[in-house]
Amino acid sequence: MNRFFKIFASNIIIFLIGILALELLFGGWIGRNYGTLVIPVDFNRRFDVSKLYQWKEGRTNYARDIYGLRGHYKSLSNIDILTVGGSTTNEIFISEGYTWSDVLRENFEKEKRDFTVINAGVDGQSTIGHLKNFELWFPMIPKIKARYILVYIGINDHALIKANYNQNKQDGLLARRNIFKQYVMNNSAFYTLFRNIRGMVFARRANLIHTGHNFNQVTWKYVSSPQGLKTFEEKYADDLNRYANRLIKLNAAIHKFGSKPIFVTQHKANYKFQNGKVLVPNNPTEKSAFMDFVGLTAINKVTMQTCRELEAICIDLGQHLLFSNGDHYDDIHTTPQGSKKIGDFLFKALKRNSRFN
Repeated sequence: MNRFFKIFASNIIIFLIGILALELLFGGWIGRNYGTLVIPVDFNRRFDVSKLYQWKEGRTNYARDIYGLRGHYKSLSNIDILTVGGSTTNEIFISEGYTWSDVLRENFEKEKRDFTVINAGVDGQSTIGHLKNFELWFPMIPKIKARYILVYIGINDHALIKANYNQNKQDGLLARRNIFKQYVMNNSAFYTLFRNIRGMVFARRANLIHTGHNFNQVTWKYVSSPQGLKTFEEKYADDLNRYANRLIKLNAAIHKFGSKPIFVTQHKANYKFQNGKVLVPNNPTEKSAFMDFVGLTAINKVTMQTCRELEAICIDLGQHLLFSNGDHYDDIHTTPQGSKKIGDFLFKALKRNSRFN
């Protein structure tokens, strides 16, 4: 019996040593260590998007590398554009090669330019989180350097104002609860393997905050007398000033990083602005849709004004890009069709801008 327990104990010890060796070899405990950052790293997962939109391959592939970045590059020190934003930049349910960041890169490559666009979007981030990227995340990526940093902003900062700055964990970037759990999740090789297997098994349950409720069958109506912008600006003057100050700080952080800023506005799909007129759904959501129009118009106005004052590259996508049926799978997130429109629009806007080279 004693011999049995000795053999058993010896095998357990050998097994644990083997586990430890594999963790040290393939995990992130030594060298690159993301600690309690809430950033997916070394992550590859497939999603069934059939409940969101029709996709030729059925499932999409979403991947982030060992630094939490999405996209392909030859060298971290030679990135042309690093895209920053929330879920509309991250595009978790758009497959590799089809995000607007990918489309932007492909447009430059069609002109025979060796061009690198890397996606650093994080679901839920507003300008609060974007600022923290330069404090907590980007400095941990070795030798990273980008000529331009393109910030796609508006929707989440509008949500912050409506929620009275109810900061979430993505904006915080650091896990404030279950710190040990987050530490293991970020660095364990075995947990990464488990997470990837679990992702494939439960792909059909992937919905996050992405609803799949689109506006393809909605009947639209004009708002007879679209007023409310001035009222919103007066009511939330302090919030809009704080937003402008964050843009100023973000501009400074980007320059300190050695990059040039590109600020891009955005809008939602639950309203339309065409020929100077506002259209909203002809249903009970029309009031909330109109208030989204008013709030984002105010946000975008501040974005463009502040951007021009900072002499950055300013692209008013929210004002000039018109979406149509099939471009969104909910009121925020674009389908591959909509993402292509964004990528194409940004490419043309940058090509026209004399300050972009």
